[in-house]
Amino acid sequence: MFFSRAPKQVAGSPGSTPPRSSGSAPPRPPGSVPARPPGSMPPRPPRATDNNAPRTRGTAENRGAPRRPASTVPEITGLRFSPHGVEATLINISTSGILVECGERLKAGSAVTVVFEGTFTPRTAEGRVARHSVSAMGRDGRLRYHVGLAFTKDIPLEPEPAPPMAESAPVVASQVVRNRW
Repeated sequence: MFFSRAPKQVAGSPGSTPPRSSGSAPPRPPGSVPARPPGSMPPRPPRATDNNAPRTRGTAENRGAPRRPASTVPEITGLRFSPHGVEATLINISTSGILVECGERLKAGSAVTVVFEGTFTPRTAEGRVARHSVSAMGRDGRLRYHVGLAFTKDIPLEPEPAPPMAESAPVVASQVVRNRW
């Protein structure tokens, strides 16, 4: 390939640009934004890690189904992931997914089958690992992980039982309460 060079411009010759002054650029008014050169990238939006970025974590739920804590599903006595053979402890469950704690880190996006132990039906559910994070360090020095799994198909889940209504005793005003302030 042959590359040609443009002829060098000599200061003062026709078509040359005027020399730049030795001073700095003229001052901009406060609050104005300098013009971007053509072809440059626009400024990036603030990230969640920026100190001045608005905080959005924990403000909105993107869940499609309400979660139920493990204590409300006593039919599940244990869990096992296939094909990994990893045992896990239930943290919460919904019709669309499950959150468990286990001793192995499962790769996000990997396909797994959850085998439920106990009297829970269905006995198995297929899904993909949606997320994982370190939850704690065990007494044996090994890391424990929270693993979120999104089911491929929603599973049937009985509605959470309503809390029992306590009989309230009739309120008898035996004393007159006065505000002393």
